[in-house]
Amino acid sequence: MDIKFISKLIKLELKFIFRHTRTKQVALSLLIAQVSILPLIVAYDGEFSLIRELSTASILSLFPGLFTVAYGQYYFAWDAKLFSLLCIKKISWTDYITAKFLFLAASTFSYAIISISTLVYFNSKLLFPYIYTILYNAGASSVVVLGFALFNFQKINASAKGIFSNYQGMGKNQQLISLVIVIIPLLLCSTIIYTQSNEIFYSTLCIIGICSLASSLWWCKKIALKLQDNKYKLLKAFNNY
Repeated sequence: MDIKFISKLIKLELKFIFRHTRTKQVALSLLIAQVSILPLIVAYDGEFSLIRELSTASILSLFPGLFTVAYGQYYFAWDAKLFSLLCIKKISWTDYITAKFLFLAASTFSYAIISISTLVYFNSKLLFPYIYTILYNAGASSVVVLGFALFNFQKINASAKGIFSNYQGMGKNQQLISLVIVIIPLLLCSTIIYTQSNEIFYSTLCIIGICSLASSLWWCKKIALKLQDNKYKLLKAFNNY
């Protein structure tokens, strides 16, 4: 593993986001949503209510992974202009995928650190549940999004304006990513209904997240192998970028 190469790729990823209109709008709008909107949605701090717990659990489990889904699903499409150069050079695809994974995980933690103070201010009981959902999204969501991003052959303009009205790059694969990311926590929410408690739900998310983070290198190697199989399909798709 080449640490210097990985860190260089992460720096380039960060520069790319703030250099282009669409990516910058995605990053900033989701930051505002997590800092201001999320605490207001889950602000109530009262007695246990099943409906309220279900809504809080589902929202809390999805919000930390919004950037991962919004940005990560187009991961290789963002690199369309450089992808042919990456294929020509003898780079380690495992290091390339590892850099992508670490960037998504670090982004999840960064968003969380910024937003956690306002969340705790409105409802201090959500501190540990929020940490558990952060671990889940940093690990599991990042792996899932990276895996599905390999099958995104859509072209995308990173300088396009209007993130909410611009559907360039959207396809069946993006809809499937969103469905998978959403449906897993919602299915786990059923434990709240049966146990009348949210402890099992948040503990399960935490365990999945920790296991995903612990096995991240293994997942990155698997995704890198799949990328090597798909790279010519991606090259063909990006040829007329």
